[in-house]
Amino acid sequence: KAGYFNNFYIRNLLGSEEGPQIPWDGVAEEHFNKAKQILEDFDLVVPIDYLPEALPALQCVGGQRYDLGVSAATGQTGGKYAWPQARRVSSATDSNCNFRIDGSQTMKDKLDFCKAFKEHNEWDEKLFQWALDRWRGQNAGPCWNSENAPKFLDALQGVEAPKHPDQNSLVVFAHFHSAGGKEMCYWARRAMADPRSGVKLDNFQQVTGACNQVDPDPPENWLSQNVHTCEDMRRYSRQQGISNFQFIETAQDVRGPCQGMGFVTILRQPWARMECSQAKHRAYYKNASALIRSMRKGADPLDDATGWNYCTPYHAPTCQPFFKAGYFNNFYVRYLLGTVEGAPIPWGEVSEAHFEKAKQTLENFDLVIPLDYLADALPALQCAFGPNYDLGVDVTPGGRYNWTSKRKRSDPKRGSCEFALDGTAATAEKLELCKLFKEHNTWDQKLWEWALSRWEGRRAGRCWNETHSYSLAVQELP
Repeated sequence: KAGYFNNFYIRNLLGSEEGPQIPWDGVAEEHFNKAKQILEDFDLVVPIDYLPEALPALQCVGGQRYDLGVSAATGQTGGKYAWPQARRVSSATDSNCNFRIDGSQTMKDKLDFCKAFKEHNEWDEKLFQWALDRWRGQNAGPCWNSENAPKFLDALQGVEAPKHPDQNSLVVFAHFHSAGGKEMCYWARRAMADPRSGVKLDNFQQVTGACNQVDPDPPENWLSQNVHTCEDMRRYSRQQGISNFQFIETAQDVRGPCQGMGFVTILRQPWARMECSQAKHRAYYKNASALIRSMRKGADPLDDATGWNYCTPYHAPTCQPFFKAGYFNNFYVRYLLGTVEGAPIPWGEVSEAHFEKAKQTLENFDLVIPLDYLADALPALQCAFGPNYDLGVDVTPGGRYNWTSKRKRSDPKRGSCEFALDGTAATAEKLELCKLFKEHNTWDQKLWEWALSRWEGRRAGRCWNETHSYSLAVQELP
């Protein structure tokens, strides 16, 4: 009855004798703990977000008397009986009633209902989050745990052990927004279509705009993953199934080196990247300038009062929720130091010590590509991926999977804010932001110049040095 609108999950799990008798808003922590205990006694609790991956675990629940058609030999996604592959991803934005209103009465009624529902269903929300965390942590019952989950995922997707077990079987791409990520993503999808490449992206990566398994917005989806070690990264990449090429646009909390794991990134001249990221809406230039002008040395960049979240619609790569105001104050360095160390650095206090740490992180990467030289990077990328992958390098431009041939050369004058005004307010606002940005991002500029110098001097990591060059890679092709 009315209890359906007041922590119904918990009432349902406590049964018809106990659950319906709880007074309105009388569901308490003791009821929540009882409901959790009931679910802990289940063989399997599947958050709907992860339903496409759940078939092998369901087979475990059924046992030997059932054959649910898990075998990948059928050649069908989802096994013999076409287990559903459609995704229903929970949206923190929607669940917090932050969805758009289109002016219709229906949407106004929906928003009113959402706010009332949220107010009276706190314990159900906690229960769902608990179930979600258990699945992500591979602890959702005896049929989905750290021992069984990897085997189940392999069984569902037909994953074979790498031919070269001592070489990279996972590659992590540190993905800076507006720095070649979409080029990398589209190429990876083309490569994945050919089994010879060995490149595999999970279902989430195949539908997101830039191949991220978890997008930066909302931030809770990444923070709940708790990815800080090499083993955490392995666990994270396996949770959706088959991925062996991860795009990390949130923060580089796992810096490497990690056994059997390659790390690559693309860097772009800092102002060129910022100019591109803020170009989504003209108002962003003056909003960003206002933010930078308001900051004082030593201020907390994570304080929401800074006004960092000025983007409409909400778009994390432009208004970055992990670094907030710090996105405009040496973001490259902060990102490479991660959410724990890089994000909290007070405004204006990124130092040479932080710069050196960021350099060391990049020195541990297999490959650091300046965007200016992306068109030349495929052979070096093959080296970074290693022999478990075949990226289609051949004597043709772009190779088998049409690697980009576009060149985006940095303009040093533009990077120094030496561009002409055309009399429009938009250009004047852009110039103002450029000058402010340049003043507060000296360490990012130094990091960019260092990365560019390394590539041009063939010192850009293990896979671009004096013994690994484009011409050598082509000559060594069979």
